[in-house]
Amino acid sequence: MSEAPRIAVDDLWVGRDGRDGPIDVLAGMSLVVEPGEIVAMVGPSGCGKSTLLGVLAGLEAPSAGVVRLDGVDRPDRLGGLALMPQRDALLPWRTALDNVACSVGWSSARSGDDESRAMDALARVGLDGFEDHYPHALSGGMRQRVALARTLASGARAWLLDEPFGALDALTRAALHRELERAWRSVGSSVLLVTHDLDEAIVLADRVYVSSLRPGRIVAEVAVALGRPRAAADTTRPEFVRLKEELLGVLASTEAVA
Repeated sequence: MSEAPRIAVDDLWVGRDGRDGPIDVLAGMSLVVEPGEIVAMVGPSGCGKSTLLGVLAGLEAPSAGVVRLDGVDRPDRLGGLALMPQRDALLPWRTALDNVACSVGWSSARSGDDESRAMDALARVGLDGFEDHYPHALSGGMRQRVALARTLASGARAWLLDEPFGALDALTRAALHRELERAWRSVGSSVLLVTHDLDEAIVLADRVYVSSLRPGRIVAEVAVALGRPRAAADTTRPEFVRLKEELLGVLASTEAVA
């Protein structure tokens, strides 16, 4: 995928087999990520946000609906969009460097360029010096940073980020917000970020979608008309506070309806 794609989800349905019969996880989910845009998605726990990312990554087929990349239905999109799952999914028998290099190419005959790109990605997330450490020797937050480095090194022009900073302390999270934005600016990727953190959504995104309770569907779209770069310190600005209150109001109304 040489250019950042336009990602369009149209009337997506995903079901599961429950103990008492079929359960809808997503019910008519529709959204768009424009080329080179960061879009955040927030919503209650269990509303199908991670399921949506799995479908977009090609890991799961929907019950109905379609995913289009640049207007084309692409059921073969597995590997075309880089997914960073909630759990780091690192390979325990590989070092941090090897885990990141896996995103560049699975061949054991790794090139010098591949290794250089992987080392650069680790340095970006503050893990230079930890290239030869195995996952069991890293903290949960460090493992999550390796997973982010793997995404940045992938070369994909679309990133699907599932709670990427949830295991990190506030200072590290703020630093990686800045690094993610720098990487996004340099690559121009289309990004869909799933998060429970409204501050994070406003700091990083151009637009924020709000999902209903399960079964998930989009109930609101809020534009983030704030200049970049943004930072955690901006959370006290009146415009920031207004956006957060708007999002909180939408979330509260979805829970009240349920």
